[in-house]
Amino acid sequence: VFCSTVEKMPLGYPLFYKLSENPGKFQCVSFTFSAKDALWQLPLTMVRRQDGATKGKMSFCTAALEIEAEGPFDYTLDGELYVSQSNRLHVEMGPSIEFVTI
Repeated sequence: VFCSTVEKMPLGYPLFYKLSENPGKFQCVSFTFSAKDALWQLPLTMVRRQDGATKGKMSFCTAALEIEAEGPFDYTLDGELYVSQSNRLHVEMGPSIEFVTI
């Protein structure tokens, strides 16, 4: 599961292209194929870039998300690695931050 409030990934790939139509929300993209199939499925799924649920991908915008697994799991937030305290993780929008460049 990938969640973002930024429309484009590095190198400009627009994985989260629905964000401009959904202010105040973040976009979630989840790949539904097995890790074994990821090598050949992932490039095809990302190139097709269809909206919503398609074979191998789910995509939606929301203000909050609950992720549940069979047990505690690893996840990253802004590049830092964490371990969930339980089998659930709640993700929601935080405050807006303005960046000033000089």
